[in-house]
Amino acid sequence: MPINYRKSAIYSIKEKTFRYTIMRIILSIIMLSILFAACKKTSGGGTTSNNNFFIFGYAYDECLGDCSHLYKIQNGKLYADSMLVYNPDALLFSDTSLNGYKFALANALQNDLPAFLKNKPNVSYGSPDCHDQGRIYLNYTQGDMVSVWTIDPDSIPSSITAYIAQLDTVLNKLQ
Repeated sequence: MPINYRKSAIYSIKEKTFRYTIMRIILSIIMLSILFAACKKTSGGGTTSNNNFFIFGYAYDECLGDCSHLYKIQNGKLYADSMLVYNPDALLFSDTSLNGYKFALANALQNDLPAFLKNKPNVSYGSPDCHDQGRIYLNYTQGDMVSVWTIDPDSIPSSITAYIAQLDTVLNKLQ
């Protein structure tokens, strides 16, 4: 029985085309996976390109239930945290902003941030949460300038006691 080289050649071309198509599909899936993995979802207040925000509130390391009571002001809106466990490296906020009245209350805290703190960025006062008393957490970020303060509620510097009292009042009204 003679070999039909024409059918054999066509089969070979079809097989190569099929393999090439499969390889292109697999490569496309890999490239899309890399692209989506490089994207970073942000929560509460838009994209990572807008690095102007103010975060304030109380947080507790070891507690049962809701251990984080933080709020974030960004793009003229106020967002409540959406986490039960405090993790300063991965703060999450709701995508839904709070109402204008609550924003106005909170915005006063941002506007009244004491010079004492602004002049000493990235400082921890006292021993925040060392004996389960929690911590006051403040983060004032403008572009690349990040200022974070953690304050022991039992050791508040006298220069900011009035501001912390204002913070407590605002937090009580926000809940």
